[in-house]
Amino acid sequence: MTEALEGLSGEERERAADELRAIAEEVQARTSVAGNTSITNNISGDKNIIHTGTGTQNVTVQ
Repeated sequence: MTEALEGLSGEERERAADELRAIAEEVQARTSVAGNTSITNNISGDKNIIHTGTGTQNVTVQ
């Protein structure tokens, strides 16, 4: 990654860094949380939940 940044000007590096930060924030937002996690969703209509993970997962649809 650093090799790809070497040929960039200061402004280009700044822009690339901003883009990388935005990607990192998106990845973090999509990453599951380790430990005890409680998520409550109130969904009306059809209910389809696809859940993948390790450990113990409990999903209740009402």
